[in-house]
Amino acid sequence: MASNSSFLLILSLLTFSYKAFLLVESNDTLIHNLCNKTPEPVICLQCLHSDPTSKTADAKGLAVIAINCGEFDTTILFNDSFNLYENTSDTDQPLKTMLEQCSENIVQARDSYHGLVVAVQDDAFDVAKASVNNDIIAYVQICTDQFNKYPTVPQPPRILAGIEIVNVDCQIILGILSSFVG
Repeated sequence: MASNSSFLLILSLLTFSYKAFLLVESNDTLIHNLCNKTPEPVICLQCLHSDPTSKTADAKGLAVIAINCGEFDTTILFNDSFNLYENTSDTDQPLKTMLEQCSENIVQARDSYHGLVVAVQDDAFDVAKASVNNDIIAYVQICTDQFNKYPTVPQPPRILAGIEIVNVDCQIILGILSSFVG
């Protein structure tokens, strides 16, 4: 009798372990499939694998993880632009003014991520895509446009790199969102 109970217990444990293995394996396939639809699959994979919940997340959950990566990088860009603004001498007024305007626009972009998550959770994927384009990319682009308009004012390399990172994040988010209908 005890051996039957032990056998059933072992069989149950093996079954659950196998199902957990299949879930992780199928989730890894989902992650790869979603990331392969983005222009930067390697960066997408790094982002999604950076969050331990990706192992059990569905496609919407993975989209939210990608959004969180974008928000993180946009926050870094905001902090960098604001810190540069605060540390720029008042004698360099053109640069200081541009950094102030960049900071103001980047904080607008950063604050748009919450609504983006809500749109994904509500299955409003077209709204989410529009938000990425109109509320994040557009605000970050204003910073680039300002420096392009006044080429004599050098764009700090850290800001240039941060803008590029946020733009890549947004393209990854859009690539993942394109997997959803609606």
